Amino acid sequence: MPKMSSQQLYRFFLISISFFGLVFVMLPAIYRLQIEENFQWRKLVVGSIYGLVCLLGITAVFFPSHCSTVFQADLIENRTDPIAAKSGKTFRKTTTILGLRIRHGHHSSCEGFTAHEFQFADKTFCTACMGLFLGAIFSLVGTIAYFYLGWNIGENIALFLFVGVASIGLGLFQYMFFDIQWRVVRLVLNVLFIVGTFFVVTSIDTALNSLTLDLFVIFLAIFWLFTRIVLSKHIHSEICQTCSSKCQGYKREM
Repeated sequence: MPKMSSQQLYRFFLISISFFGLVFVMLPAIYRLQIEENFQWRKLVVGSIYGLVCLLGITAVFFPSHCSTVFQADLIENRTDPIAAKSGKTFRKTTTILGLRIRHGHHSSCEGFTAHEFQFADKTFCTACMGLFLGAIFSLVGTIAYFYLGWNIGENIALFLFVGVASIGLGLFQYMFFDIQWRVVRLVLNVLFIVGTFFVVTSIDTALNSLTLDLFVIFLAIFWLFTRIVLSKHIHSEICQTCSSKCQGYKREM
């Protein structure tokens, strides 16, 4: 059996913990656990923390270069896209709003990243990032409705929980085994990935009324997102390593 590299072991560790977490959060529905913690401000605290995570995620979508080094793949700000150069077409990857420069496209326009971005008007957008952005928006709206406005999922705890777990699992599987080439599917899977974390958080909160477990599930949600980003960066690196273009859209993984 070939020896695994340190990067492979790292990804294996992240994947193992992620799926262990998915199994863990299903236990309340399977065994009908009941845990009660009489903390009056539980929903306010949990809703505020999860809502803040959603807001930070929304912000991070448009500033990928500021956190790219965390995932061992630096974005190159100034790059030449060979296909775009040959065709004479140019698409803007950034937009300036009130003096603030936001980045909504960050992939090279080479053939390997065709499904990773889509064009609208004269701009290009990262398909996965837009999916995460929409998912965070939906989750933020759901957070306000559930934690602040009294919306209740009622008797649908198990349904919400299993749909959430399945959505997160699919979001991870897409980067573990295949690089989906359909933009719409990539977009939808990334939307469901984030919405899935909202379903899991609200299901656990409704089922157990436990501040401790709520906070633990939010930590797991952040860990799942971290794992998904690391796996995505690995795919990007593999695309660049097998590409004949010299645009160096991403630094090659060592």
